[in-house]
Amino acid sequence: MRSMRFSKSHLRHSLLIVLAATILVLGSAASAFAQAVQPPRFVLDRVSKSEQARWNVLTREISAAKGLRVFWWNIANGGGEGDVRTLSSNLELLVRSKLSPDVLALGEYSARALPESTSALLETQYPIRQHIRYNSLTSNGIAIFSRLPLKTVRAANLRWIPSALSAEEVVSYREFWAQGHTDGGDGFYVRPLREIEIVYEGKSIAFTPIHLAQPWRELGKRADGKVDFALLTMRELYFGTKNPLITQVNVLTNWLNAGTTPEKIVVGDFNLPRSFVGFPTLGFSRLDGILDPAIKQVENSFPTPSSPHSYPPMQIDHAFVGGNLKVVAAGVLPLKGSDHYPVFAVIR
Repeated sequence: MRSMRFSKSHLRHSLLIVLAATILVLGSAASAFAQAVQPPRFVLDRVSKSEQARWNVLTREISAAKGLRVFWWNIANGGGEGDVRTLSSNLELLVRSKLSPDVLALGEYSARALPESTSALLETQYPIRQHIRYNSLTSNGIAIFSRLPLKTVRAANLRWIPSALSAEEVVSYREFWAQGHTDGGDGFYVRPLREIEIVYEGKSIAFTPIHLAQPWRELGKRADGKVDFALLTMRELYFGTKNPLITQVNVLTNWLNAGTTPEKIVVGDFNLPRSFVGFPTLGFSRLDGILDPAIKQVENSFPTPSSPHSYPPMQIDHAFVGGNLKVVAAGVLPLKGSDHYPVFAVIR
């Protein structure tokens, strides 16, 4: 049997092939490992380059700011109008990140709104919790997760029917604004009012998370096309004094004026556009008259680009402060997962 002989060039060629294959395998393994250990990133909702830049600036400001960190997000019953997987991922990353709030409030929340893993993480990170149902006819409400002790000082319900109406006028009002509601509209319109004491750095602060009712869909039943619906809605937003939303704004302003302390934080989904074409709406002007908006400029919070709604972008989620409280950093975060964007404020 004749032995095989390899030339030096043949041997070098074979070694190069083996080395190249080894590098390829190791490179693929390293790439897979890098992807596996790469920290998760927030998922933003199809933002432009300018919005991406604003996100970068805002998150740096919030991360560096010192003060009471308050976060609000209407989560649409666990992403019912969004993406529950992305919602839960963003929430989990939020509470583990440098953006982690001291007080986190979620609107349109129910016991099954979030996956068990997300709920468990929130319960671990936030030992103080409250669930405030919108009313006795629903299990949905506002969930509060806090690292600071909470004490409810006052509790009431937001009235949605003007108090000056006669019995006959109340019937007509209900028929107009709650057409087709078997409960007369109370199951949808009645919302909770809470003054919750938070003690931060030795100072007592009144915290009120809010979710006002949105009555405009009733106008849609009477409107003749989109243009007519828009005109009817604009008329109520700027001049209407007898609709469910302005009634709740009036009740809220009276409630806040009667509070136990001037230092207060009010945050939530007001279903109240801040303004259109630069002109503030009637309800926002009334709130602006007794409190300071935490967000100084218009930053759209609804609807998100990925939601199914066709409304024009507007800011209906707000944060306000009162007394000697100062806003260190605040803004609307373009996080994906709901039909709303969340609001974040750092307050001292």
